[in-house]
Amino acid sequence: VVITIPEHGYLSGSQYRPSWSCERGYRKDMDNCTKIEIPEHGYLSDGSYGNALRCVRGYKLERDICTVVEIPDNAYLSESGDRWQCERKFIRKGNSCVLR
Repeated sequence: VVITIPEHGYLSGSQYRPSWSCERGYRKDMDNCTKIEIPEHGYLSDGSYGNALRCVRGYKLERDICTVVEIPDNAYLSESGDRWQCERKFIRKGNSCVLR
């Protein structure tokens, strides 16, 4: 059986189940490898299922764009860098932090 490999693709799988994958920076789209558009403040990260789009610290991914994380008073950027948490003695209420 002939395996047709698209541009920016390469042979993968095993000799019993041959397949193809896309090069870094491309994703499978039907029978093609489509270039992943990287938004401003974004980058590619190797995920367990291929290339994953991520945003730099202080930004979060929303609909393939990186938007700034708005941090309210009495809050700080979480360890993950894509959301915020309330400081001690404060609890989250909607989009703000209020005293307990």
